[in-house]
Parts: sequence; C-alpha cells; structure tokens
Amino acid sequence: MLVRLESLLQDRRSWKNLARTRIDEHGPGDILHDFNALVDFLRENEVPLTGTGLLPLRVLPLINERLAHPLRLGLKRPLQKSYPPIHGLYLLVRVTGLTIPVLKGKKLMLRVDEEQYRRWRELTPTEQYFTLLEAWITRGKKFVMGDSPHPLSRSPLEQSLMFLAEIPDKGLRRSEDKDSLNWLGFSPGWHNLGLLYEFGLISIEDAPPEPGKGWNIQVIKPTRWGDDLLSFLFMELVPTGRLEEIEDMPIVERPGVLQPILQPYFPEWKRVLPLPRWKFRPGTYTFKVSLGQIWRRIVIPAEATLEDLATAILNSVDFDFDHLYVFEYSDRMGIFHSVHHSYMDERPHVTEVRIGDVPIHVGQKMKFIYDFGDWWEFDITLEHVDPEKHVAHAEIVEEHGAPPPQYGEVDEWI
Repeated sequence: MLVRLESLLQDRRSWKNLARTRIDEHGPGDILHDFNALVDFLRENEVPLTGTGLLPLRVLPLINERLAHPLRLGLKRPLQKSYPPIHGLYLLVRVTGLTIPVLKGKKLMLRVDEEQYRRWRELTPTEQYFTLLEAWITRGKKFVMGDSPHPLSRSPLEQSLMFLAEIPDKGLRRSEDKDSLNWLGFSPGWHNLGLLYEFGLISIEDAPPEPGKGWNIQVIKPTRWGDDLLSFLFMELVPTGRLEEIEDMPIVERPGVLQPILQPYFPEWKRVLPLPRWKFRPGTYTFKVSLGQIWRRIVIPAEATLEDLATAILNSVDFDFDHLYVFEYSDRMGIFHSVHHSYMDERPHVTEVRIGDVPIHVGQKMKFIYDFGDWWEFDITLEHVDPEKHVAHAEIVEEHGAPPPQYGEVDEWI
C-alpha cells in the first residue's frame, strides 16, 4: 500500500492530465445522470424519511432503476447502504441544500427546494460536477446518514485516497483478495465507495447477484482520472493544512473553496452553488423536553438563548447548575451542530445562540446532555412556533412525572 501511495503523491507530472479531461453529462462516471435522476424522483414523488433520516425501503428499487447502471442484488429487503451509489447520492442531495425535510401531518417528508434546484439547473456540467465533488469532500460526513459523529474520523478525501492506495494496478479482485472486498463497508465505507464509482474515480466489475447477498463486486480498478484528481487534491489540501482550515469554516462559507485550486485546470468552473442560509425565526417556541418517561412542555421566546432554555430544563427537574452541558442537533442538510456551555473551549457557546437561530424544523428533535459524568440525556422536540404569540421569558407550562434524584441511586426511578 505504501509503495502505491508514494507513487500517487509523487507523480506530479501526471496532474497535467487533469486539464485534458472532458467533463459533460456523460462523464467522468455517471454522477450527473444519477444525481439528477434522484432529484427528479424526489420532485415527482412524496418521499417520507425513516426514523433514522434515510430513504424508505420501498423507494430504493424505484430509484435504482433510474440509475445509468442499476445494481442487481440478491437481498429480499435491501437497505439504503445496500445500494452504495444511492447511499452516496442521498448524502449529496442533502449536503448541497437541494432538499429540505418538511413535516406533513406526523411524517417528515424529503422535498426538493425549488429555488435551490433552479440555481442548480443554471450550472454547466463542469460546474455541477465540481459542485458535487466539493460537497462530498468538504461536507460529506457519515452523520448526515444518521451515524454518530466521531471527532477522529478521517475526511472523505483521506479515506478515499487510502483506499485507492490499497488497490493494485491490476485491480482488487475477489478471486485473489476476498477479505479486502468484505471490508468495503468500513474502508472506504459504502457511501464513499458509491461516490468513488459515481465520479468515475474507480471502475467496478460485478457479477449476477447471489441469493441473500448484496452487490456482487468482482473487481475494483483504479482509473487514471481518480488517481490524478485525488492525489492532486490531497497534496493541495492535507499537508498544507488547508483541509483542516476548511473543516473549521462555517458550512455556509464552504461552497467554492476548491475553486481556486481546480480552476486553473478547469477554467469552465466559474459559478458555485451557494448554500441556503438560515434566517432568524421570530415567535414563541414550544418544546417538549423528555427524560425517560417524564416530560415537560416549555415555551420560550425566539430572542432567548440556549442558555435560557438550559436553565428552564434544569429547573423543571430540580437539578443544580454545577456541571457542563451541550446541545446537539442537525440542520436541514443533516449537518451536525453542537452548542456548548460557556465554560467549555469549544464554540459556539449557549450564550451566543438564540432560540430563533437554531436551524431545526417543527417536529425535529435535538439533544441536551447535562453532566458528562452521569450523562443525563434529554430529548427536546420542537412542537410549534407561533409567530404572533409573545412571552417575556421561558415558562414551564405542562409537566408529566416526578423528576429523578440528581445524585445517588436512580434504579427505582428508571
């Protein structure tokens, strides 16, 4: 692996090949065809999200048939990750801001943001290709698909290049290295595998499905395009510290960060797709705060801070204020956010974020974790936002169940 990795990173002469690559709706890869196929499906159909924020099983075969190269599986009830291209494409329709979760009755539906879609359609194929590539590299973390965030997880670029380095020039063949193919779900991960394939960064040869098994991959081969592009981006972003700087930037400021690096090779990349920006939402918010079987209903003005909400929650269960805490939630794109106690090093702090600044939709949950030793984890559901009603401060308007003892034995309460 190290020999091939060194070869990829040192062969800078091959980077000149980048400018010779033609990008249009036909390639490299099937990414533009298949991404637009998924967006069209979402525009034409009412698609609810599962409890984990993924596509329902029933729509997966329908979407699969719209792809340029549909997969043939031997599974009776394949999951979203059983279709790696769809798994990766789903990540992209979220982190590009083209879709938005909308509550309809009690179901959360995934709908296309028509204004963002209009901007997308105005881009050229080259601009669309690099918009999607950049979204994957700079925003494509697994927590968008419901996984827990991990502070030590590698970026998609690092994961993908390390995987490419493991592929022999003749290809990774099931007949010769079955174990490596069995680990694809871990390295590079199903969504990354699907996107490497979709962007034309690798080629995959498969065989007819076997009963009870998923994608019957036989050979994975590197492509010249994949080797050149990913090694070039790695050397431009990782040793220089630029990738780390990008990951520290606010999400809405990241579109276009790769343009100065790639535009000399692809001068056709002139426009970027901006991300929708959250606007302060005024009104009175109603939250249902649950801890095990007990719950409290709290109303609070949009101008109040998350510190005010934390105070109301702790007062509602008679807890003291002697410990640190954090709020955790995901925005409309599935991007994970955390807001921290003012004594913590991480930012932003709860004193800096108003309730109306929190980019969650009605019906969505966020977490409030108090005391990292005892780990009291509260579920907070946004039930309603009344733009006309005004309250001066947070109020506990309804209670159900007695609070647990903050310290000591809680077995009886549980």
